[in-house]
Amino acid sequence: MSRFSRSVVLLIVLFAATISPVQAREEILSFASRIEVHRDASLTVTETIRVRAEGRNIRRGIYRDFPLRFRYDDGMNGTVGFEVLDIRRDGRPEHWFRKDMRNHARIYIGRKDVFLPPGIHTYTIRYRTTRQIRYFDDFDELYWNVTGNFWAFPILKAQVHVRLPEGGRILRAALYTGPYGARGKAARRLPTSDPQVFVAETTAPLKAREGFTIAVAFPKGVVTEPSGMEKRLRKIRDNIGYWWLVVGAVGVAGYFLWAWWKVGRDPAPGAIYPRWEPPLGLSPAATAWLEQEMHPFRSGRQRAFIAALVSLATKGFIRIEEKDGRTHLVRLKKPARALPAGEQIIMDMLLKSGSFTIERASHQLLSDTLAQFNQALTSEYENVFIERNRAWFITGAILAALVMGGFILLSTDLPEVLTGAVFGSLLIITILFFGWQVARSWLHGTLVQKIVLSIVVFIFAPPLLGMGDILTDLFLSGSDAPGTRQITLLLAALSLPVTVIAFRLLLPRPTDEGRKALDELEGLRMFIRTAESGRLNMPGAPRMSISTFERFLPYAIALGLEKPWTKAFRGWLASALSLGAAYQPQWHGGRSFDPGSVNDLGSGLIRSISSDMAAAMPSQSASGSSGGGASGGGGGGGGGGGW
Repeated sequence: MSRFSRSVVLLIVLFAATISPVQAREEILSFASRIEVHRDASLTVTETIRVRAEGRNIRRGIYRDFPLRFRYDDGMNGTVGFEVLDIRRDGRPEHWFRKDMRNHARIYIGRKDVFLPPGIHTYTIRYRTTRQIRYFDDFDELYWNVTGNFWAFPILKAQVHVRLPEGGRILRAALYTGPYGARGKAARRLPTSDPQVFVAETTAPLKAREGFTIAVAFPKGVVTEPSGMEKRLRKIRDNIGYWWLVVGAVGVAGYFLWAWWKVGRDPAPGAIYPRWEPPLGLSPAATAWLEQEMHPFRSGRQRAFIAALVSLATKGFIRIEEKDGRTHLVRLKKPARALPAGEQIIMDMLLKSGSFTIERASHQLLSDTLAQFNQALTSEYENVFIERNRAWFITGAILAALVMGGFILLSTDLPEVLTGAVFGSLLIITILFFGWQVARSWLHGTLVQKIVLSIVVFIFAPPLLGMGDILTDLFLSGSDAPGTRQITLLLAALSLPVTVIAFRLLLPRPTDEGRKALDELEGLRMFIRTAESGRLNMPGAPRMSISTFERFLPYAIALGLEKPWTKAFRGWLASALSLGAAYQPQWHGGRSFDPGSVNDLGSGLIRSISSDMAAAMPSQSASGSSGGGASGGGGGGGGGGGW
């Protein structure tokens, strides 16, 4: 051989050595399945899987996934039996271990510390499975995913051999190939002389994540069909999580309704008529606190604080000044006697040094004062005016948590149910909280706040609704059933947080004294609204004056009626003072108020104090053999890969 010829041969050899690893790929060369159908309707399956291993994905061996769950036509879940009988590699027993993955079992074949030599290996997996036969009126059926649709490798050839019990015969059969849900026909039935044997094979390779499915129908009586009672008991047992949640949700709702009927119903209101005196012993701060506790959408905790500030100011103890874009509080004198709860806290903590500016630098003192302020109101008025019924509520909340926790532990179709139910519950809580805050802000906010709120709703509402739609789709997906079960589960799961939140608001009730105070406050509300319409000529009603206006302004703020009250005062001021005259209260400084601008006194004061307080706080962050089936639609199946 010439020198040139030897060089060419050497180059060819080197080139072949270079490209051979690229050309060789890991794949399943053949997948043969033998299925023995037994009289008791169980199956013994022997799968012979011949693979090419190159040390990339198949390093120690392969794994085989086998589904443990199925879905009835009505959407209920079922559980199949699965028991590994024998596993071999290249004809010799092979080490294996099982890992249950909630909805399927994964069989790892090989040892963690032993690597396979590259080449062709043949795995034989023999297992027993139950509850795989489908029962119809005129026939029974084995609808079986031979290979499964979730293998990580292509399958070059697949074959299946089915043997029925003695006396059985094949009535008809259908074959499907392709991805999950496909109805490809790249398979053929092979002729046999035995009527109780069915043999079929693929006619084209299957790509990764493609499968081969058969549906074989045979006469009734060939296998033992469970009785109707057995079927019902199995279905109940397989869906214990479903029943736990549905029955539990009904039980929680029933408990809360019973608790509300027993201890949460409000006393009947008494006679309500206009009043021009606040309830005896009820300060403006206490008025706002009671309003918040009994009517969460009417008022807020911040109103109680602002009402207390204005009350102190109109009584001459402090002065509220607006300058340099901030709210300044100045102590004018010390009270001769103890002040109502809340007001005393402000004087002792916030104005201990004589003055206070609401700004970021003073947020710690403001936070401490607000905490003590709210605690003082709660301590003084809670047991007097409100019965919380906390033990009743906590019992119901614990029951709801036990129902949801038991559902998560007992459910057999997680994560789709968990995704739809748990995350759906969190989503509905978020939407309810968001909606609550929107409603409160819209009712009590300024025009600027409403504009900002509209922009926020415009930005965040579509994603929230879209997320709900996505979660619903996820929750209802993966089932050929109408979705009644999934919808029932979703409604039951979402009813738990809704019920708890609703009865958190419904269980507290006013005491007899609290009911009387609420009736009197409603009368005061009628008086303030009557003043807005200019009808203050009721017998005994006080005439509008500066002192009358200032006396009732803190209560109007507490009740959320500062706008109509200042509007009534503006009308009186316009007629009582000479044109151009100004009203300059001694308790408020920073700007003058003429008849045209006094209407902004109450709402403007609330707006400025609220915004300063917000700025001061630090931020936080069916049958297949009839032709209606598809690839992957039957029992068995699953998939696998290398490890």
